[in-house]
Amino acid sequence: MKKFKFLMLSLLMCFLINNTAYAEEEYTIISGGYSKGNATSIAFDTDYVTSVNGLSGDEALWFTFTTPAQKGIFNIYEKDISNSEPLIVDILDSINDIQSSDRFADNYDDGYNITLSPSTTYYIKLTNEDYYEENSGNIKFCINYHYDFGGDNLTSANSISCESTYNAIASGTIDEDWFVFNTGNFSEYLISVSNISDSGNGCEIEHSIEIELYNEIEEELLYKSLYEGNSCNSSISLQKNKNYYLRIYHENDDYYDHDYDNDCFSDAYQFNISPVRTPMSSTVIKLSSTSYTYDGKAKKPSVTITYAGKTLKKDIDYTVSYSNNTSTGIGKVTITGKGNYKGTVTKTFQIKPKKLSGLKQSWRTTSSVTLTWSALTGVSGYDIYRKDSANGSYKYVGSTTNTKYINSKLTAGKTYYYVVRGYKKSGTTKVPGTNSDVITTTTTPGKVTGVKQSAYSSYYTTLK
Repeated sequence: MKKFKFLMLSLLMCFLINNTAYAEEEYTIISGGYSKGNATSIAFDTDYVTSVNGLSGDEALWFTFTTPAQKGIFNIYEKDISNSEPLIVDILDSINDIQSSDRFADNYDDGYNITLSPSTTYYIKLTNEDYYEENSGNIKFCINYHYDFGGDNLTSANSISCESTYNAIASGTIDEDWFVFNTGNFSEYLISVSNISDSGNGCEIEHSIEIELYNEIEEELLYKSLYEGNSCNSSISLQKNKNYYLRIYHENDDYYDHDYDNDCFSDAYQFNISPVRTPMSSTVIKLSSTSYTYDGKAKKPSVTITYAGKTLKKDIDYTVSYSNNTSTGIGKVTITGKGNYKGTVTKTFQIKPKKLSGLKQSWRTTSSVTLTWSALTGVSGYDIYRKDSANGSYKYVGSTTNTKYINSKLTAGKTYYYVVRGYKKSGTTKVPGTNSDVITTTTTPGKVTGVKQSAYSSYYTTLK
């Protein structure tokens, strides 16, 4: 009779639920089993609605689920929709040991958190709170699963890498997250924790979270901080090459010590532990040379770096790489921090065009001088400089991309001195080469005017 009764109730449930308006909510209609052996399987993170019509006495609705292989926190919530009598929900294992028990409260859907063993089958048993009353209507329930990233204690702490960022969830006061990390060659660390919103779980830090750091051997508490805001950043000195344990959990104060209230919240947080490194930009970096002359070979000026009176060691504190260091122009040295130093700094040096050769005067007039020279490799052009007397100063007179230049508007019959040098354009920077040897030139004298005979005889003439 009991089986028949529950079968009829299940058929009736579909009609009743389908004719109940829950347009604003998404849910899955489900029928409970009439015994533990015939329990209905349910999935995590799914809202279910089931009928409790006719439920009375020692009758129960049964559901079953199996936990994932990874440990986690399980949030169970129930909500009265239209049932006439209060219900009791029990979570049992395979041998009927009660893992959790709660009472369906009117419109209570915040839920409460419990811990269950991984890869284990459990059962949900729904019964009337009043043994002698028959129930009717519908109820809604769900089990949410959150992967518990942190270990439950020091011995099961989850290993983490420094400088990596992790997301985790602190579920009520029952959940402790333990992590272990090794300091390596660093002695100063920054512990950072910040709240995040997880739309899938509806988690956001709203309650006080405690952060503790323990010594590996003595299990001594080295650091403790209460986190209540949007972020927490704390620096702490630690020993090198040693394991330390980080514990993150909800503060268990009087505010939360009230029945299920201390377990009904889950807060998502993000954290990382990073070594405190000195930026390379804070160091003093010097190159052995900042100027070279092009010869077709790669240039690699040595690097000397100091910080707070200490000379840093290459390949221990920093690495060096070179680029654009063979051709004329601007060579680059890239210094990258390593170990206790971080960041990248770029230094530059010049590779100048080599000395120009073959400069000569190829033509002249009374007002101009034509200069020619041998072409240089790897230049953008040539600059020409002139001085107008042996003791004068050179002044820039022009540029060309050819190996010929005509300097005009000169004075006839005057001596001029020239040097020419190649240059390389690197972006907006002009890298000048070495000056050529000086060449001395003279313009052609002008036309003689006013020639006349001033005296003569039978054997001579005088011109003036």
